[in-house]
Amino acid sequence: NINTEGQGSVNNEKVISVANGSFLPLTFVPADGYHVGDVLVNGKSFGPIEYLGLTNIQTNYLIAVVFSKDLQTYTIGSSVTGKGKITPLGAVQVTEGGAKAYTFEANAGYQLVELIVDDISLKDSTGLATREGFFFSNIKKNHTINAVYKKNATNYKITTKVGVGGTATNSGLISVLEGSNHFVEVVPDIGFN
Repeated sequence: NINTEGQGSVNNEKVISVANGSFLPLTFVPADGYHVGDVLVNGKSFGPIEYLGLTNIQTNYLIAVVFSKDLQTYTIGSSVTGKGKITPLGAVQVTEGGAKAYTFEANAGYQLVELIVDDISLKDSTGLATREGFFFSNIKKNHTINAVYKKNATNYKITTKVGVGGTATNSGLISVLEGSNHFVEVVPDIGFN
């Protein structure tokens, strides 16, 4: 007797009769999208073979063939914007149900400010800059990941001094973040311009 699990065939038969002492060649043919996962003869595993020859047949055999579904392969594409690294970089193939980890490292003077995973921004000002990795698990589709790095903002010190004849708002030593504005209003005393 021949039993199959999954999609495939064994010599296109379920029961094959042969005379005592005969030779029986068996070919295991998986359907598209399947492969031979295991072949068992009277309970003993022969592994994922595609051909088996039984010689000098003197008794009945129970043959079980397991046809397993092929696992799909998916691609994860990684990229970087700015000055930093993502590891691994580029296209990576991952088997269905698999997992893949990514790590990040900013160049000196830069920080990780955004992750874009499958076109969704994971912008997180409370810790993204110190994030060291991202993990895809149980993968069942293609993915993309982009690490976005920006230059660390510089703090500038602005000193405003007012001499005789007026006052100024926001004067003294002020710390201003790069890219921001600082306004000083100068008000002359009477008789001064």
